[in-house]
Amino acid sequence: PSECTQLLIRDCQTSDAEAAALTDFYTATSGGSTWTGGNWLEGDPCHQQWSGVICDLVSTVYFDLASISISRQDMNGAAIPGAALSTLVDLRSLRLEDNGLTGSIPSELSELSNLESLDLSSNELDGTIPIEISELSNLESLDLSSNELDGMIPPELGSKLTALDFVDLTFNKLEGPIPVEWCTDNKPETLLLYGGRFDTGQNLCQPSECTQVLIRDSQTSEEETAALTDFYTATSGGSTWT
Repeated sequence: PSECTQLLIRDCQTSDAEAAALTDFYTATSGGSTWTGGNWLEGDPCHQQWSGVICDLVSTVYFDLASISISRQDMNGAAIPGAALSTLVDLRSLRLEDNGLTGSIPSELSELSNLESLDLSSNELDGTIPIEISELSNLESLDLSSNELDGMIPPELGSKLTALDFVDLTFNKLEGPIPVEWCTDNKPETLLLYGGRFDTGQNLCQPSECTQVLIRDSQTSEEETAALTDFYTATSGGSTWT
């Protein structure tokens, strides 16, 4: 920050709406109790540079909130406060990995139309991936790995999120087809899907060398494995045929 830049930001402040949203986020995630956030709630979020908050200077009056990056904090099993975060419409990056967050991914995150990076990995999030995430047309990086998410990957993530370059959905309970767009030349440069139960049949991702790498640590459901074992035993498997 040069003398000129220091002069520009001296009297700048975060908008009242963004400051209120950050305060609501802090309160909703047990801020001040199980985690402190360093200097959170001290003065203006951008001017005082609250820990994990990055802002852009957009005028000689206001900052825009550009990024929130908070990891490895104890948020005491809180749910992601979607209503508060949805008002941060200038946000380009949201990283909340490994904070003990629970509950579902809030559909309100689709309001963050400028978001380029979303990382909610290594929490305890459950439920399905909300289809509303496909409205984040500027999203380039999506990391939802190491949660308890289940159900199918919304096909709209493939058809609508054409800017995606990095996707990590590893170590969840996802199943069903992989979005067909992720099995073409237009697929994300990095696509990680280990640990799910994905189909690779006709009209889905054919089991090419590429898709075998993508799903190499996936597994058959416990019910199907047990049924096959019962069939093998009942038909003299291991005795009259192997």
